Amino acid sequence: MKRISREIPVDKLTFKQVSLWEVQKKLQERGGEEEFKEPYERGYITISREAGSLGNDVASRLAKNLGWQLYDKEIVDYIATTAHVRKSVIESFDEKKQDEIKTWVQKIIDSEVLSPDRYLGHLMSVILAIAERGRAIILGRGANFILDPERGLRVKISAPLELRIVQIMHDLKLTRKEAQRYLAQRDNQRLAYIRRYFHRDADDPLFYDLVLNTEFMPLDAVVETITTALKTKLGTTASPFSQQNTGTKNKEIPKEAE
Repeated sequence: MKRISREIPVDKLTFKQVSLWEVQKKLQERGGEEEFKEPYERGYITISREAGSLGNDVASRLAKNLGWQLYDKEIVDYIATTAHVRKSVIESFDEKKQDEIKTWVQKIIDSEVLSPDRYLGHLMSVILAIAERGRAIILGRGANFILDPERGLRVKISAPLELRIVQIMHDLKLTRKEAQRYLAQRDNQRLAYIRRYFHRDADDPLFYDLVLNTEFMPLDAVVETITTALKTKLGTTASPFSQQNTGTKNKEIPKEAE
């Protein structure tokens, strides 16, 4: 599959999206509210994927089925590193929301003891702004480590190494050895990126709501599973843990649970 951002020039797609946000802001200032027919439409989906696992294909089909905007890493990076575009994105919110975004970014940096890297700060602000609009699918860039986990769905797409090798050989017209080297490099880069900016393990399942293996699942089934999980999660006001722990604050913990 072609890279999403190469099918449509990044700058044109970005400016089109920013223009849409500016129009929405003007409508809200006039008293008009954007219509969300379902609660899940206010949410986001982050998709992390291993190279060769068909994660891009899943994201494209999901965006088409939901009618949501898809942001791949090139688009996100473009917004984060282009000053006037980034400014337009942030200013498309009112002052209160801008302050909330700044506060959340600082909260993440402080809580994770991350260095105040300028790129990281810009990246966080952009991803938060994209997700705040709702109906957004964000590919990569550690978005699942940035966004409020209660307001969206975090997905990881995986596949066995052998299938990934074959897929990369087909997609990039590489020999088997070349595909193996390519995957080793991409996997190392992915892990290093998350370690550098978020001090986390990208393969830790606790940072995802769904981890899907595409080996035996048709892509349409993968998309349907993600869609069902999205609607279920964002249509629920509390997790089973918060529900079952209600009123147990002062109760003694059973020995077998210690």
